Amino acid sequence: MASRAAPVTLLPNHLAITPGTDIYGVWIDPVEELITGKLREWADKAEVTSIRIPGYWTHKKGSDIEPFSSPQPGEKIVYALHGGAYVRLSGHPTDVTGNIGKGFLQYVDKVTRVFSTEYRLAVGKPNIPQHSFPTQLIDALAGYNYLVNVVGFSPEDIIVEGDSAGGNLAHALTRYLVEYQGNAEVKLPGPPSALILTSPWADLGEGHETLPNGSAKKFLGQETVHTQRALSRASMDCPLPTRTHISLLLHWIPPSGSASKVSLEHSSLVVEQNSFWTAFAL
Repeated sequence: MASRAAPVTLLPNHLAITPGTDIYGVWIDPVEELITGKLREWADKAEVTSIRIPGYWTHKKGSDIEPFSSPQPGEKIVYALHGGAYVRLSGHPTDVTGNIGKGFLQYVDKVTRVFSTEYRLAVGKPNIPQHSFPTQLIDALAGYNYLVNVVGFSPEDIIVEGDSAGGNLAHALTRYLVEYQGNAEVKLPGPPSALILTSPWADLGEGHETLPNGSAKKFLGQETVHTQRALSRASMDCPLPTRTHISLLLHWIPPSGSASKVSLEHSSLVVEQNSFWTAFAL
């Protein structure tokens, strides 16, 4: 009986760098000094702090770029934030969500590297809540800061990509960077040039219910996901989630960081998929 049992496979997590073929892991330093405003308030309420977490580089096949090297002339970088409802999956390139980044590497000439963070999941074993909101946002901020202030990428050359819960995280990260630009308490890196959100959990409010031609009407009858409030003391201050839809969203963020709040808040704006690749235009 025992001989027929499948081997137990441990998923990568935030506690260690998991090696792999053509995968380059690095430790990302904490960014406690970059937490301010509402994020500081939520972190204090949830008793969350920034810690060292793993990050992973994946290179285009045949690339001669040295691991962890500075940006190449004209290089665009995809910062990938994985989905999984904040309770499963991984930022490791071997995870199923890593195929999204590999697609960029295969089909987009100017993207030669993808970087992902192993943010802390909100549920541990055996299904015990841990690392509550805003832990994941703080970890995403640490990874973005690493790309800008350690590796040296200009925000104008960073495209943040997220699927499902990762789309929510990419959206929240960019909004934080936009809203607290110029804050006297912290010196934040500028927001990214663009967001690519695939099937994102992006609208946590009820505004989409009344928007003319909004997602609640446009996608009525299609597959929707009903969500519940996160298990977090800090999340009690946040609006109740309602539902989201299967789609692809693309937002441009001006280099000045002066992105319109309308484009950030009204995330039910859906961009046709033939506009997808314009994020990588010359």
